[in-house]
Amino acid sequence: MQQDPKRKALRQMMLIWGVGQSKGKELVDAGYGTFQDVRRDFESGKLPIPLYRNQCIGLLCCEDLLEKMDADEVEAIAALVKQEANVHFPNAQLQTLGSYRRRKGIYGDVDVLITHPNHVRSVPPTGLGTIVQGLRRNGHIAYHLTNHPGMDEGEYDGSLP
Repeated sequence: MQQDPKRKALRQMMLIWGVGQSKGKELVDAGYGTFQDVRRDFESGKLPIPLYRNQCIGLLCCEDLLEKMDADEVEAIAALVKQEANVHFPNAQLQTLGSYRRRKGIYGDVDVLITHPNHVRSVPPTGLGTIVQGLRRNGHIAYHLTNHPGMDEGEYDGSLP
C-alpha cells in the first residue's frame, strides 16, 4: 500500500500548505503526481483546478515551508520580530517558545510570545497586524496566510487570488 502511486501522489499533494485529502485527491485525479507538476501548471496559468489563496501561497512556497532551520536562524528571526515589535510598542518583550524552547535542535517554524507592560489585561486590536505589516514593508515577509486588523490588505499579494 505504501508504494501505491496514487497514495504517493496524494501524500505529495498534501505537502502543499492548505491542501487536505479532498483537494489532494482532486489534483491526483487530474493527473498530478508531484507538487512541482502542480506548480508548473499553476505558474503557466494551465492548472484546471481552482486553488484558494492560501493554497496558492502554499504551492509557491512549498519547499520553503518544508525546510528546517537551526537555532541560529530561529534566533535571527525572533530578533527581527522583536525589533519590529519595539518600533511600534517600545519596551515590548519577546519569548521564543515551541520546539525552540524545548531545544529540539531542528525547527520548522518560529513560535513567539510578545508581551508589553502597558498591555497586560488587553491586547491592542491592531497590534499583531501592525507588527506583521512592518515586517512585510521591511522585506522580511513575502506572503502571509492570515489577515489581522492593522494590516493594509491592499498591499499584499496582489498577484494571488
